[in-house]
Amino acid sequence: MQKKERVYSIDLLESIAMLFVIAYHGTNYGFEFLDDSRNVFYYLSYFFRSIVSCATPLFFFANGYLLLNREFNLKKHIRKCIKLVIITAVWAVIYMFMIMNFKHEILSPKEFLWGIWTWKQDWINFLWFIPSLIVIYIFLPLIKTAFDHNREAFYFFTIITAILTFGNVFLNICCSIASNVVLGTNEIYHTNWFNNYNPFRNIYGYTIVHFCVGGIAPELKKKIRFLDRPRNTIFVILLSMLGLTVTGVVLSRIQNDYWDVVWNGTETVFTLINVFCIYSLCTEYKGKENWFRKIICAISVNTLGIYFLHMAVLPFVGAFIYSVDFLYNVPGNLLYGVLTLLATLGLVLVFKKIPLLKELVQ
Repeated sequence: MQKKERVYSIDLLESIAMLFVIAYHGTNYGFEFLDDSRNVFYYLSYFFRSIVSCATPLFFFANGYLLLNREFNLKKHIRKCIKLVIITAVWAVIYMFMIMNFKHEILSPKEFLWGIWTWKQDWINFLWFIPSLIVIYIFLPLIKTAFDHNREAFYFFTIITAILTFGNVFLNICCSIASNVVLGTNEIYHTNWFNNYNPFRNIYGYTIVHFCVGGIAPELKKKIRFLDRPRNTIFVILLSMLGLTVTGVVLSRIQNDYWDVVWNGTETVFTLINVFCIYSLCTEYKGKENWFRKIICAISVNTLGIYFLHMAVLPFVGAFIYSVDFLYNVPGNLLYGVLTLLATLGLVLVFKKIPLLKELVQ
């Protein structure tokens, strides 16, 4: 594909991903099925959350689609990585100061710096996506070389990585359920079953799989003829959502606490299937010239800026959402997400008009 050619299906996919990210961070509905197991709406809300697990995986998928199918320039890639690290560090500092002021909690210089280094939980941990992306970018020159010149090696790497990440999570889920049924334990396993043979331990290795699958998505789409019909694709999505929901409900009951079907779901095969299915549906979008395409393109072009700024915008939009009782549900959450997405996009476009701030959002 040409460098300046817009891939409208990927524009749509990235817009959906950004909406899902904001919807997750702006959760405003309940799913307390452990407290009230007869309330079907709690299960339906939890079912909806299962598709939101595709949020960040869709971004890794889109990155793989675009970067592996385009010309690679190592010098530009290195400059891009360095700039991304610097920008993320600046945003980490900005958010640390903002949250200190919001919480009226003064940190010492040591605590402040340690908070940045450890991606302080409930403060700046939402920035985890960028370091994970940088890890992939470190390996990109090798992955790209294999993709271009030794496709068998690329397939081998992708499959092995999937086994060591998604496969390991699958074994933990199975062992957790089996242990509960047979031994009556209430433990959720987080074991590295491949021991020191697993090079992806303690990192988000599953993101590499999404990235690599994104690179071969067009050829996979041609081979999986069943997904040629949108209704078949939607059926698979609903089936995978159901599988992830049931898994989440069972594990929640085992540990007597809610299993985060979004955060934990990203490492499951259900999410991997749904990411590809969402891509398959997005290929039906041809980018017809209208207002919708302009908005989708604007979101896609500015996803990085939106990602950095949306957490600052969420509380302001939330002030309206939380003041209306009938918006405490999934439709209200989607409205919350759309309004925040559009408001953040507008703010990013304003930032891009200001020389210094422009560098922080692109």
